This record gives sequence, structure tokens and C-alpha cells, in this order.
Amino acid sequence: SLAELRQAAEVACRENSDIHHLPFSVTPEQLMAAMVSTTTPVDRIQGIVDCKF
Repeated sequence: SLAELRQAAEVACRENSDIHHLPFSVTPEQLMAAMVSTTTPVDRIQGIVDCKF
């Protein structure tokens, strides 16, 4: 569900997460958009990207 993906994105972006070893910053919003973009039609992604955590 979207709620579970949102929770996973928040956990992945916690302060001491390995995701912060990447050479660029990653926000929960960006990660959420990346996760849903592989399974959601593009016209539905905008509403998810605009959500606030």
C-alpha cells in the first residue's frame, strides 16, 4: 500500500541510514516517487510526489 511505501521511504531516509552515503541527497519524497514510478502510470505520480510526510 502507499502507506507502507511511505513508511519504508521514511525509514530509509533516517539520519544514520546508508542512503546518505550516496553522492547526492535523497528525501523521502524522492524515494517514494522512485518506488511508485516503476508500477504507477505517470499521470498518477504527481499527487504522490506532492504529498507531505
